[in-house]
Amino acid sequence: MHCKTPSLEQILQPFNPAYLNVGDMTQMDAAITDCELLVARTGSIVMSAAQPSGRALPVFAPVHLVVAFTHQLVFDVKDGIQRLKEKYQETSLP
Repeated sequence: MHCKTPSLEQILQPFNPAYLNVGDMTQMDAAITDCELLVARTGSIVMSAAQPSGRALPVFAPVHLVVAFTHQLVFDVKDGIQRLKEKYQETSLP
C-alpha cells in the first residue's frame, strides 16, 4: 500500500508501518490519496499534480482509496473548475 500524503501517512503509520510505502509504486496493491474535489453529479474524483501524491499514484494501483471531506464536494464539473481557478489563481501555468 502506498500513500504519499504526509497528513494521511501520519494517521496510517501506527496501524501497520511494515506495509506502507514498501517496494515499487508500480507493484503496489493499493493507493491511499487525498483529492482536490469530489463532483456529485458525475461521481468524479478531481486530482491534480499539485497534490503530494500527484496524479500517477492511483493509476498503478488496482485499489484506490480516497480520503475526502464534505467541504470538497461540488455539484457539477463547472463548479469544480471554478473552485480550482480560485484556489490556484496565483500559480502560473506552464
